[in-house]
Amino acid sequence: MLKKLFDKNTNRTITQGAPVYLAPPIVAVLGAKGGVGTTSIAVNLAAAIASTGVPTTILDANLQQPDVAHMVGTEPEHSLMELLNRGCQLDKQVFEACSVPLAGSHFNLNLLSPPLDGNIAISANLSQLAECLNSIRSYSSFWILDLPRHIDKHLVTLIDMCDKIILVFEATLAGVATCRRWLNIFGELGYDEEKIICVLNRAGSKYAGVEQQLSQCFTSETVFRVPNASSIAWQCSTRGIPIVLAEPNHKYSQTLIEIAQYLNQSFLER
Repeated sequence: MLKKLFDKNTNRTITQGAPVYLAPPIVAVLGAKGGVGTTSIAVNLAAAIASTGVPTTILDANLQQPDVAHMVGTEPEHSLMELLNRGCQLDKQVFEACSVPLAGSHFNLNLLSPPLDGNIAISANLSQLAECLNSIRSYSSFWILDLPRHIDKHLVTLIDMCDKIILVFEATLAGVATCRRWLNIFGELGYDEEKIICVLNRAGSKYAGVEQQLSQCFTSETVFRVPNASSIAWQCSTRGIPIVLAEPNHKYSQTLIEIAQYLNQSFLER
């Protein structure tokens, strides 16, 4: 359990132990465009949070094309569909039966996934998922949502209940432009700038020229640069273990841990 202490020698407040929040935080991870590694960021950010001792659930909200289960090498026996079908009649035992512990997480990290055939998208939408999440929110200490990119009223309903939005993009001209477009949409929706965190994925790649200009494109936003980890990502994916848990000293893992620490601090200060 994390405690805030006052250090008289430095006149600073310090924290010890695993974080405890006023309410379980919900963090959405959204790709500015396809193919930017959103699911990988979501899985490894969830692993980074869980590694601090906080029971964390990653919820795959891609009802039509769920990817998280494939990435971590599992096929859940019970799915998110079973929770949605029960409406508000959701006790913790049902939640736990539908949650799958991920390898290497010491049971601090669990997955809630839609059926992998995508059929849930025919009978459910993200507004219903938001209602379900509201019913089960207290059953996990921290939530990471892997979101689809198709914006409609249902996606907005789900994002509205999130405490933070991680917007993932790559340093291509199209990637930066799409990211700026999403930021404009968030502004029109009335979201505070502090709710948005931009993550440049695969930093240090062949688009160095674009990366050098990012400070001109993102003048007030928080931007984290996650280094490219394509080779190690493939190795960890075949093992079904997140990079953060399999290779915690890798620069990729260290950056995700830094983002997790940033989130922890922001939730503790609110």
